[in-house]
Amino acid sequence: RLEKEIDECSDPDWQQELTERLRHQFELFEAERKLKEVVLIGLGVKRSPQDPVLAGLNPAKLFEDLEFGQLEEEADLLAGREELQREVTELSTRVQCRQLRLRELETQRTDTALAAQQEGREMERALIEYLRRLEEAQVEKYLL
Repeated sequence: RLEKEIDECSDPDWQQELTERLRHQFELFEAERKLKEVVLIGLGVKRSPQDPVLAGLNPAKLFEDLEFGQLEEEADLLAGREELQREVTELSTRVQCRQLRLRELETQRTDTALAAQQEGREMERALIEYLRRLEEAQVEKYLL
């Protein structure tokens, strides 16, 4: 289908685009074919060297392709690991900040509770003093 479009196309840029698409499809087809063959070989399926699937396969090239694929996969895994490590570091920092804030709030709560207790005691002493004076005033008034 793409070959027909390329032949009918008059725009050189579009023709180049279609050619690239066709090349990409061919590369995908070849990679899939090679992968199937590698899987068959890995499964121990014996095939004739005249078999079209095996024709033109270079074991060294297959090995290089597999090795390259593994290297790409390893690079992706390492990149993922680095991203996860960054996230862990960021989350650890956030946890530490929240723990610090929690300790500050606990200290404020303790200080506030102590201040409230102290103020309560002072108010109680003042009340006792006022009640004592009131009682003295009442006794004086009664004695007069």
